Amino acid sequence: MIVLALDPGHTTGWAVLTEEKVVATGLFAGYDGVPDLLVGYEPDMAVMEDFILYPWRSQALAWNQLRTVQYLGVMKYLLDEAEISYVLQQAVLVKKLSKRLIGKYSSQHERDAVTHGIVYLQRQGLATKELRHLIWRRDD
Repeated sequence: MIVLALDPGHTTGWAVLTEEKVVATGLFAGYDGVPDLLVGYEPDMAVMEDFILYPWRSQALAWNQLRTVQYLGVMKYLLDEAEISYVLQQAVLVKKLSKRLIGKYSSQHERDAVTHGIVYLQRQGLATKELRHLIWRRDD
């Protein structure tokens, strides 16, 4: 199974994973790179970080254009058009775990995308031990 993992935002982090390994990672602006990733890697499914507006953050985002939400909507559309199913995961699932990838990937957005992909594969019972151990300690 080929999974495309996306951490949407002004700078979007992406990762392509299989059950065994991280195949590729990178960054692009907004949603610009999604079409090329769909053609280049032909993913079986996608996992994306969802946007949740928490009440305690709502005032700080007053008058914000919420570009991340707009990018997420375009990504959903592109995946729908390509007939690729996707799931949304909350950021809280990966933020702590992605810190374990510091030094392996250059940006927080890439680390979050990789972690979203691993968490998804783990929840499906598909991630190999080697892939899981990128973010979970051996004794977790």
